[in-house]
Parts: sequence; structure tokens; C-alpha cells
Amino acid sequence: MRQEPGKGGIKVVRKHPKGPDASARSKLSDPELIADSLSAAPGDTRDFDELVRRHQGHIRANCRFIVKDPEAALDLAQEVFVKAYFARSGFEERATFRTWLRRIKVNQCLSFRESRWSRSDWSLDAPGLEDEPNLRVAPTAHEDVEKKETGERVMRTLDRIPDTLRIPLVLKDMDGFSNREIQELLGIGLSAVKMRISRGREAFRAAWEADWEEER
Repeated sequence: MRQEPGKGGIKVVRKHPKGPDASARSKLSDPELIADSLSAAPGDTRDFDELVRRHQGHIRANCRFIVKDPEAALDLAQEVFVKAYFARSGFEERATFRTWLRRIKVNQCLSFRESRWSRSDWSLDAPGLEDEPNLRVAPTAHEDVEKKETGERVMRTLDRIPDTLRIPLVLKDMDGFSNREIQELLGIGLSAVKMRISRGREAFRAAWEADWEEER
């Protein structure tokens, strides 16, 4: 980046990586890549391709956690980036690109579920949940995920958890959404969000231990 004098003051000019210099492009920040992709020639998607490279792993994995369908998760991840590409002019740096992308992903996954199954089959307002007593949260459940780094086992464990608990848990502990953001995304009460996250963590711990016992 350098400064050049110009009319009306100093203008900041950043050197753009040219040609196939992927290493130079990889050093740019997400907002810089968004800006460059908006000013790129029609059909030149190299800047956005770098964003896809950076974020496709966690987007694909989290789609899998939500929809429980590996093939659908691949398609959904691709749709998320296509939607992000055409909506990138609306990206604002008040949030990180990763957070902005997560919101697109969640909406895409929930829309997929709603179109694939009737709401009565997977409703996030399943009867009886509001009346469940407070359950003890397992404090080490999420820590175990990070320490063991066993992605396949995490998927198996999450697959055992009902949708009503798994989805809020993924949004909270993997995507990092606040309780109020989850409330808005899922359209349920704040108390229900807190309770389902608590139940989800407890269910995760139980399923994790059951999976461990089965492997012994």
C-alpha cells in the first residue's frame, strides 16, 4: 500500500496482485478481497475464489452439522458462496466476512430443511420442550471437541441429537451466534433458546460418551 498526492488531498493506492500470483492474494484481508472482487473485470473471480478457499471448510462442515446429509451439505455450501458472491456489494465491515457468511449459511440451511420436510416433521417449536426442567450443562463437552479433533466422531455424535437441540447447539457453540441472534434466526423465544442449548450440550455429552463406550 502506498500514498500518492492527488486533487483534494492524499489518495491511498494499494497494489493489486497481478496474474496468477495467488500467494500475494492470500495475504489480503477479507474486506480487501471483497473490494477487489467488486472492482475486478467481468468474469474475473480470482479474489472471491480466495475467499472461498479460506472459508469453504467450515461452511461445508457446518452445513453438514445442520442438515445431516453430506451430499446436500456440499450443494448447500456451494449455494452459500454463490449467494454471497452476488450479494457481496451489501457486505459491511461492521461484522466480519465470516460472520456475514455464517448468516447466509444458516438461512440457506434452514430454507433447505423447510423445503425438504414439512415443518411438522422437524419443527423447532416441538411440543413439550418449554416444560422441560433446567438441565445441567456439561462444561467440557465443547472442549472435548477441540481437544480430540475428531471431526467424524463429532458428526456421529451430533447425528444422534434431535434437530430441536442440535441446530441451536451448532449455532451457539460452533457458529458463535448470541442467544438473541439465534432467537431471531429460528423464530423461537429467548428462554427456549437457552433451554435448548443447555439440553443440547447435555445430549451431546451423553452421546459422546456413548460413542466412546461403543468404540472400546
